[in-house]
Amino acid sequence: MKQTKAIHLSLKRLLRARGHTYAGAAAVLGLSEASVKRLFSRAELSLERLEQLCDWLGWTSPTSSP
Repeated sequence: MKQTKAIHLSLKRLLRARGHTYAGAAAVLGLSEASVKRLFSRAELSLERLEQLCDWLGWTSPTSSP
C-alpha cells in the first residue's frame, strides 16, 4: 500500500508543478472536482484514471529495452 500512496503523492505534486488544478483533472476524468479531491486524498484512483491523468500531464515512465 505504501507504493500506491507514493504514486498518488507523486501525481499530485506533478499536477501542481505543471500548474494544473483539480478542476482540470475533473474535466479530464469526467468527474466533479470534489470527487477528484476525494480520490486523491484516499489514494483511490484506478489504473485507468491514473493513466488518463498521466497522459494529460505528459508523464511517461522510462521504458526499458527487452
